[in-house]
Amino acid sequence: MVTVPNYEQRVNYSHEPTGYLRANANPDAFGASIAKATEKLGDTSAWFTQTMIGLHNQVQEMNARELANYIDLLERTDLQDPENGYYSKLGKAAMSDPNDPNSGAMGVMNSIEQKINQKQQELGLTWGRGQRAAESVKLKKLNMLYNGATAHEVKQTQAWGAATLQEAQDLAINKGITHRDNEEDMNTALGNGVATIISKAQLLRWDQDTTRIQIAKFKSDFHAGVLNAYLQDGSLKASEYYEAHKQELLPAAQNKYLGAVKNNELNYVARSSAERLYGLYPEDEAGAYAEVDKIENEQERQAVENRLTALYNRQRRIENHEQDNLMDQMWENIADKMKNGQVPSEDDIPYGLNGKNWYQAQNAINQLVNKGDIDTDNSAYLELYELRNTDAQRFANMNLTQYRSVLSNADYKAFQKMQIDIKNMTPTQLTDQDKAIKDGLKLLGYTYNKQGQLNADPSWFIGEKTEAKAKAFQNSANAYIRELELKKGKNLTQGEINSAMKEFAQSYAYKDKAGKSSDLYIEGMNKQVGFMRNVLNDFQAAEKVKGSALTDEEKYKIVAERVSKTAQEDNKELSSIPTRTSSMPQVGDVWNGHRITSTYGRREKPKKGASEYHQGIDLSYNNNEKFTAFASGKVVNVAFNAGYGNYIDIKSADGTIHRYAHANSFIAKKGQEVKAGDYIGRAGSTGVSTGPHLHYEKIVNGKSVDPLKSNTSSNRKAYAEGTVIRNPKTGARMIMRGGKWQAI
Repeated sequence: MVTVPNYEQRVNYSHEPTGYLRANANPDAFGASIAKATEKLGDTSAWFTQTMIGLHNQVQEMNARELANYIDLLERTDLQDPENGYYSKLGKAAMSDPNDPNSGAMGVMNSIEQKINQKQQELGLTWGRGQRAAESVKLKKLNMLYNGATAHEVKQTQAWGAATLQEAQDLAINKGITHRDNEEDMNTALGNGVATIISKAQLLRWDQDTTRIQIAKFKSDFHAGVLNAYLQDGSLKASEYYEAHKQELLPAAQNKYLGAVKNNELNYVARSSAERLYGLYPEDEAGAYAEVDKIENEQERQAVENRLTALYNRQRRIENHEQDNLMDQMWENIADKMKNGQVPSEDDIPYGLNGKNWYQAQNAINQLVNKGDIDTDNSAYLELYELRNTDAQRFANMNLTQYRSVLSNADYKAFQKMQIDIKNMTPTQLTDQDKAIKDGLKLLGYTYNKQGQLNADPSWFIGEKTEAKAKAFQNSANAYIRELELKKGKNLTQGEINSAMKEFAQSYAYKDKAGKSSDLYIEGMNKQVGFMRNVLNDFQAAEKVKGSALTDEEKYKIVAERVSKTAQEDNKELSSIPTRTSSMPQVGDVWNGHRITSTYGRREKPKKGASEYHQGIDLSYNNNEKFTAFASGKVVNVAFNAGYGNYIDIKSADGTIHRYAHANSFIAKKGQEVKAGDYIGRAGSTGVSTGPHLHYEKIVNGKSVDPLKSNTSSNRKAYAEGTVIRNPKTGARMIMRGGKWQAI
């Protein structure tokens, strides 16, 4: 501290001040401390200045980071946004437009850069260190954004260009097809397409090999398109065009169109021949088919026959539709007359009915006039009733008008109601709470607790959960009930359902030594709807063969065969379908590929003049459908009589006569040797016949025998030789040959 001199106020003898008597002098008295204070003050100012500069730099760095974050935000909003971002623009929308500076990658990047510069201004990053930091961030970020936007535009430009050029290629092919009959225009279209490929190669930067391959592919596609058009036209120009351009087709296309062109030529000849025969024999199908049989080339003959059959079938469909409309109109008029108390007459029969319908209409009107109603024709009634009980869905969709003239009013209305009931029927759907399902599961050994839930598995159920097995049983049971109802055309009563479920469950429940029966059932029901129905049929057939109930081991073996895919599809024998001895094929079964419509023996006469004791079997055939010999032998007779119509006798080596009757025509001649399976004639309805079919008769020692009966007791030969049935799983046709089922 500075010491102030102490001034002593004294005077001498002269009265003059004597001055300082005492003083404490040190460096501070001369300003040393002030100098030091000033120095320290300077140091403080320097520190403050440096601190402020540091704070400013920190603010600038924070602003630079904020700028970087802002650039990232712009990337997300202006580029990456899935709805409005540049990257969401595809094809032409992403490309630059010379007339629009805001388009394309440069347009969006200019906009982004302007926003960044404005933000930089707002953040004060315009000088010094802040500016340098901002420029560094911008350089790094913008380079990345420019690269991404430019890459997107290039990619979309290429995609749009490729798509546009592909459209040009397709247009060239379409022009070639459209102008296929003008060689000059077609060549121009081909040249334009090739030019398009070259442009596409430049755009996508293909190498020479890729370009060459693409040009070859285009030319092949071009010629294939023209060939397809010629083939669709059925034109013989397809063959000419193929020969001229086959070298430009790729190998796979060459092979494809070689066969197609040949088939086209065959179809052209077949179509022309069939139309010519149809024109020559519009009302004589037998005559037309007789001409077909004269064609030597088998492929051509079959093709002509198929075309001709299609023409006649179309004619029949048109005629049947017209006949149905005429009959519908006639019965509407008759019904209106009778409501008004008027009497119908033959004048109500419309012009245009064929002979059969006219006769039935005349007979029906006479009965209405004389009796007030029509006497139902028993054969027609039985035919409809059988169809309703065996194939309810087909019955429901048929036109009953064709039977109106042979049914009484009550019977006709009854059949109409049956059709409506079948169409309106909803199949029963059983749930796990239905008594029938619960009773079935109880038969399997399941038990329920007080809450109505299933208890643990019965001991013979191994390897699966209780619920899964119960559900599988329920699904298969529903399929079984549904099929029964659709076949019958009505919902089963509760009693019928309970009975069906009991039979179903009893056949389902058995034990096998291996303890795997439930696993097999689960596997089968998961693979095939209606699996249990097929198993039941197997059990029933096997029991008929055995003559007694099956053991559990026998049942297990049958189920295993049913489940086995190899046994079902790969084995040539139908091992899963047991043959039968005590049960012969019945009406509705398929024999030799055709449904049996009448069996051997006593029957109700189907038509006046027909035999009450049927000496053969009748098989369902379409009119003029080919039929083959069921056995080998020599043709000993080709003749006609009033009952059989046209018939042919073939004598086997053992002396058995095989007679085929009611045919329209025969290709086999008397004295000719034929083999089983040889084509010998065409089915018809000659003689005493109710419609097109084939009568087959077997004569041994001068007496007719049942053709369906076997001469052996062997189980495998219980079906007659040549019997045809269908594999119930695959639907494949199987034929009995040499005592074994063989795939056809």
